[in-house]
Amino acid sequence: ANFAVSECSLIPHFSVMFVSPTKEQTTRFSNTRVDKIMRYSPIISQRFLRTDLADRVFHKQFSNGSEILFTYGIDDADRLRGPSTDRNMYDEVQDMLYDPIITVGNETMSNSDMAFETYAGTPKTMENTIQFLWELSTMTEWVIKCDGCGKYQYIESEKALGKNGPICLHCGKYLNPFNGRWIDMH
Repeated sequence: ANFAVSECSLIPHFSVMFVSPTKEQTTRFSNTRVDKIMRYSPIISQRFLRTDLADRVFHKQFSNGSEILFTYGIDDADRLRGPSTDRNMYDEVQDMLYDPIITVGNETMSNSDMAFETYAGTPKTMENTIQFLWELSTMTEWVIKCDGCGKYQYIESEKALGKNGPICLHCGKYLNPFNGRWIDMH
């Protein structure tokens, strides 16, 4: 929600399409996340909103020509067709079918110089869209180099949490998060 509102505020004529599997999920996100940011942020509400602009559950406009479109689809992409967008955000993507939803949905960004894609969700199994997208990705992980043994590691369980911070699972020394960096695992 913050990405969508920030980009629409800062980039004139920027268009975001938010997609979740169901109408209920999309409505909830629009009302409880995006709408609250737009209403309760003094800067957004005073500078970028006007009463003559669309302020509906499925369409929100900004005074600089930007907009957020909200739609839904588990296995049918018909509701995604038509708009031209700069960022597509898919939430609960593990419940959407890749070919009909993601492929067709991302065609809305074919004329964008930016074409940002955001995928979020929780994998329920190893056989779903979010796992498929993860396997296609660079599998980038935040890793921290241990000052003690020199090994890079990422925090994957509570075993790596010591009394005063993260610890190295190899040598037991405390890890300095400032020594961390993103590393492509694939």
